[in-house]
Amino acid sequence: MTAALSTLGSIAKGEGRGRDKEFLQRLAIEKYDELVTTNQQPLTSSNGDFTDRNISGYTWNLDVEPSSTNNLDTVVVTVTKSGAAKSDPEGKMYGLIYLSPSTTSSTTTAP
Repeated sequence: MTAALSTLGSIAKGEGRGRDKEFLQRLAIEKYDELVTTNQQPLTSSNGDFTDRNISGYTWNLDVEPSSTNNLDTVVVTVTKSGAAKSDPEGKMYGLIYLSPSTTSSTTTAP
């Protein structure tokens, strides 16, 4: 009986982590889309939370790095629970931003 309850507890915990991971991934994709489509200038690394959407307890981090190709930056949006441990799930969205050499606007592509 104890082994069965322990197994059920493990299954429930795994399902909870799966739901958390899916939610974090959706938040990362939405934030990536928001940041790259509403931006009229080159992106810079930044961070924030989701209080503008009435979602508390989650934070996002935007990392922008130049790639090895001219006029192309790599972009990573990472979403985590506030105060999460390193072993907790996170959501990540990766993409590329093309910076036109003749203007300051950017074009975005997602892999």
